[in-house]
Amino acid sequence: MRISVVVVGAMVAGAVASIPSVARADNVTIAAGAEYTLTGDIVLSGSDSFTAGDPAGARCQIYGAGFSIHSADDTWSGNFSLQNCDVEGLGVAGGMAIQLSLAGALTISNTVFSTSSEIDLALRGDASVAFTNNVIAVDSVTAVVTTSLDQSQDAFHVKGGSTGTKVFQGNMVRRERLHFELTGDWLIEGNILVGDRTGIFVDRCGPITIRGNYSHSNGLGWNQVKNISAFSTEGNTIVEHNVLVGLAWNTEVHGPGEIRYNLIVNPVERAWVQLWATSSTKVHHNLLIQSSDNQFKEINGGFVVFGDDPPITPTPPPSSEIYNNTFDAGGTCNPGLAGAVTLGDQLLSLRSNAFVNIRLPGWTGITLVGQQDKMLLDPLPSLLGYADYNLFHNPDGSVKANYGVGVAGKTLRADAGFGYNDIPVGGAANAQVDPGFAGPIPHKLAFDEQSVLDGTTTVCHILAFYRRAYAPDATKNSPLIDSGDPADGAGNDIGAIGAGADNSLDQFGKLCDPNDVGPIAPSQDVFACATVGLEGGGGGGSSPIPPGGHGFVCVCQAGAGAPATAPFVAVLAVAGLVFARRRRR
Repeated sequence: MRISVVVVGAMVAGAVASIPSVARADNVTIAAGAEYTLTGDIVLSGSDSFTAGDPAGARCQIYGAGFSIHSADDTWSGNFSLQNCDVEGLGVAGGMAIQLSLAGALTISNTVFSTSSEIDLALRGDASVAFTNNVIAVDSVTAVVTTSLDQSQDAFHVKGGSTGTKVFQGNMVRRERLHFELTGDWLIEGNILVGDRTGIFVDRCGPITIRGNYSHSNGLGWNQVKNISAFSTEGNTIVEHNVLVGLAWNTEVHGPGEIRYNLIVNPVERAWVQLWATSSTKVHHNLLIQSSDNQFKEINGGFVVFGDDPPITPTPPPSSEIYNNTFDAGGTCNPGLAGAVTLGDQLLSLRSNAFVNIRLPGWTGITLVGQQDKMLLDPLPSLLGYADYNLFHNPDGSVKANYGVGVAGKTLRADAGFGYNDIPVGGAANAQVDPGFAGPIPHKLAFDEQSVLDGTTTVCHILAFYRRAYAPDATKNSPLIDSGDPADGAGNDIGAIGAGADNSLDQFGKLCDPNDVGPIAPSQDVFACATVGLEGGGGGGSSPIPPGGHGFVCVCQAGAGAPATAPFVAVLAVAGLVFARRRRR
């Protein structure tokens, strides 16, 4: 076996990797089961190919010794294959492990990257990428800066368009985020992202599908920590069938697409879902929950709808919709949040949602859907294009009204299109009705994250379990059953999960077999929590973000009493309540 490499100089720890304009490696082949230690950078040029390992053979071992593998320039036309290998020490902190300008085919599969740095791809022509079933280990040396997202590296960064097939599938990433920039036609599926600054950033891209992933970005305080942040105008972003466990900003999408069939859990400080009024985003059939594992007090609401900043002239019409979601804020198990939906611009449609167990602390307003006002305005600001077929069950005394905003030309609960068909149909303005979930409702996370990392609990299992718990129960005469907006099809229920007549959009928990919850069998203490006091705050209603600390106060107690039912960077203006443009440090 012959391997020819060119030494272009070992990098000092902390140095930024650069691509030499000359030097080449010729074809590189590392056989299955072989061990190889780099003595310099491997630099690919012309039509050089790189082939390491074999999916059917013994695992190869590659020791990077701080060196990297990269293309000489953007004329490289070869292919790259790295399969069934263990890679250690490739690249240095602040540098690159693999950096390629790619026009051919890249396959990286069943490979473990430990003590290695960023993987960076620039795509062109008909480049294809299959990055599948790999591990980016927790000991990755990509730079993580606790107080600055901008100064932190990506685990995997790809930029540029190509006509080839592109998949990022079945991987485990334990440190840093995935960054897709000015690219498109990617399938991001079945990955487990758990660790410091893990998550997915879709940056001005074409069509991308994000499906069946488990994401829990954790640690590092709270600066710009997000599971999914998608800002695209060129094509639809589809975010579906994921389990997204929060630390800070959970999920945000600014651009056309759909957020659907996801379990979105435990955000901190911002919201479960942030979207923009004119971005044509549809948010539907998601289950949003707050568990007593998270006692953070400063949360802006289930959904926050922003206006464009700076404003666009002429002003686009409202185009985003929120429908058929179930939002459970945890009731007395949690200290409160800013409401169900916070509006900074007009929302085209709010329909067929179940908003339950919400408490409103003193620093926010008094309504579930509105601008966080301290009183009901007369007339109500016309920030809803349509609002109907919703259910509210929020018996906490802090809730004074369901709606603090209105629909132009319509009277609340008297006119179809503004609450007439809310449950009960034609009832009182602020009626509260028990949704009749099948239950039992877990007040703590019903699954063990370690079992997700071990591969015994899957996203399918988790979604199926929560479908079972939050399904409308006919034996309880659930008012959700077949009571949703008929515009979304016959048999449409209110909320994320259906019962009764079939509806084609009822897909939450059906990524796999909806009856298979795998090993999830929570103990009884998961269904109980300690009652906590309503957060008094001190923000005085002047800002959706109250002053105060940003830590956790854990008050959950196993076996304690519980209520019958329980969980790009700029911050924008919300209905005159100014989110200052700033980065949290």
